[in-house]
Amino acid sequence: MEFLEDLKTQIKDFQNFEKFFYIFDLELVDNYYKFLKKNTEKYGFFSKLDIEKIASRHILESMVYVYYILNFCNVSRETSLLDIGSGAGVPGFLFFCLKEKPKVYLLDSSQRRLKKIEEYAKEKKFSNLYFIYERVEKYLELFDYATIRALIPFPFNIKLSSHIFKKHLFLFGGKIEYNEKIKNYLKSCNTKIENILPISELEFLGNRSLLIVSHIDKLKKNNPYSWKEIQKEMKQWQV
Repeated sequence: MEFLEDLKTQIKDFQNFEKFFYIFDLELVDNYYKFLKKNTEKYGFFSKLDIEKIASRHILESMVYVYYILNFCNVSRETSLLDIGSGAGVPGFLFFCLKEKPKVYLLDSSQRRLKKIEEYAKEKKFSNLYFIYERVEKYLELFDYATIRALIPFPFNIKLSSHIFKKHLFLFGGKIEYNEKIKNYLKSCNTKIENILPISELEFLGNRSLLIVSHIDKLKKNNPYSWKEIQKEMKQWQV
């Protein structure tokens, strides 16, 4: 497979990552990877600096995160999962590549990259994979789980998405400082961080951690916050 062959050239100790592969349909992963690799320059899926590292920096990284998420929670065909700010489908499409797939929803306010993934999915006649073009703060459906890889800075990304998940929100982060100021900020939007899990296998990419977020009061309805409000808070935070 092209994905695995390229991966072997990009990372050391390839065999240490093989434990992450068994939960995935590697043929689906490989075809998705080849599509991204072939069309990245044309559609701007990733930066020019990342073109030679799509296998390790984007696909493998997401597979490792998905693996750890599935160690934390069970998913089935009835589980709904929303990937917020999905862009080129990373990491959400990797949940679709699982052997046991949940219902995967990819959300992005821009169609520039995600629309090409939708066209690819339609060509392959994929089912249980859905595409949403909307701002997360304006989208009011509820999902069992949600993921964020790249959106806005922490902890504002949590507040922006606090209304959209029922069970847990998973953030892909770097080195995270979880101090009293952040705890109080998250408390104001009925959220808390249950765990910060360092992902040591991804240290070759820098600091990587998985943040597991839940609601404090699970019975409380969480209304969306406006983008203007969060923008204001971001500016005040920097002062």
